[in-house]
Amino acid sequence: MKTSQKQNQTIAHWVTRTLASLCICTLLACQTEAPPLVAPPTPPPPPPPPEVYVANQAVAEPSQNSFTPKLDILFVIDDSGSMAPHQQRLAANIARFVESFSVEDFIDFHIGVVSTWDSVRYGSLVPEFNSSGARNFDPIGELKVLKAPAQSPSLLEGKSERFLSRSSFADRRDFLAVLKETLLIGYRQYCCSEAKLRELRAEAKKAGREPKIEYMGPEFEELFSPVVAALGAPERLSGPNRGFFRPGSQLVLVFMTDADDGSPTISVNWFHEYLLDLTRDRSGANLSTYGIIHPSKQASSPACPKDPAGTAAKVEDFLAKTKGKVFNICSQDYGNELAKMGREIRKKTLEKFTVYLNRIPEEGSLVVRYGNLELKEGEVPGWIKNSAQKKVTVLGLDQLPHQPGAKVDIKFTNVDPNRPDRSHRIGGQ
Repeated sequence: MKTSQKQNQTIAHWVTRTLASLCICTLLACQTEAPPLVAPPTPPPPPPPPEVYVANQAVAEPSQNSFTPKLDILFVIDDSGSMAPHQQRLAANIARFVESFSVEDFIDFHIGVVSTWDSVRYGSLVPEFNSSGARNFDPIGELKVLKAPAQSPSLLEGKSERFLSRSSFADRRDFLAVLKETLLIGYRQYCCSEAKLRELRAEAKKAGREPKIEYMGPEFEELFSPVVAALGAPERLSGPNRGFFRPGSQLVLVFMTDADDGSPTISVNWFHEYLLDLTRDRSGANLSTYGIIHPSKQASSPACPKDPAGTAAKVEDFLAKTKGKVFNICSQDYGNELAKMGREIRKKTLEKFTVYLNRIPEEGSLVVRYGNLELKEGEVPGWIKNSAQKKVTVLGLDQLPHQPGAKVDIKFTNVDPNRPDRSHRIGGQ
């Protein structure tokens, strides 16, 4: 018993020591292992920098466009009976008129024709159609239908425009042929005072027939009123005159008459103000005026008589106010005078024309070129800008050598569209 008890104590002691050793080893083993890695917390983002607006920066896409000076020429031609020889002379020499500006490939020109008007007679004393069904007068301000020469009737097939442009015909000879025919608007022989018309109508009524009055042209030729209708009447602009006049173009008015303006409700001052507003330039730089007339100082002669109503004093007053030119309708040097007129029109069209931009350009981003020449800001030849009005005025192209096919190219970067009064927003300190 004693021996067994002693053996049991020895075994228990060994077990205890063994367990203790195992625990110690286990603890030591745990302490020698590396602790698990843990990522540090992500720091908060730094605060954004304050907004700073810096010049010469932009966010929108660059803009680049080609521009051409626009020239709109309106002939206002007296169609009274005495004008037949004058229309013939104008048509015969019209090539001299267009030669100066038509050679400039990049002048975008329109040429249209209207006849005079008589608001006292037309529509009241004079019916729209005569006894044969022909028109006694055209609607006021309506551009004349283009006419092809008799030997080439097919020239105008498929063309609906009432005006001529550079793109009307590929062949210059065709262009001139149609222009000549269109300027020959014909004439309407004056017939009858108001009292005589009443007498003729009374006789016809008594006889139970229509009055046969074939020539019922104007008595008081109006030159100003058809211009207002041609360029401003909604029914003309949306109808036969569509696309002829382009606001901001160089507008040229050529009046041809042997009488004076008879517009009863349009004064010289009102007409002038109307045209300045229409052309978008109060300085008159976009307006050129010419009068092929009987000058007041020119005496009447059997070879070139004046209208019995008197001189063209009102037309002369208007030409003086607009710094226009008087051209003697009886001149013996008709062709050279028309050529001079064309050269003046070319010069005025090129010496200053305005381009209206679709966006506001960034400061310092505008580049203006004419063909292979870069134009400088503030110089002549050169350009100036008005960013607030989104326009660039090109100056002095008439002083530069002609470049066939050249146009004015304008390149710029748009201002931030959301902040048109400031430059592009970027981060700063």
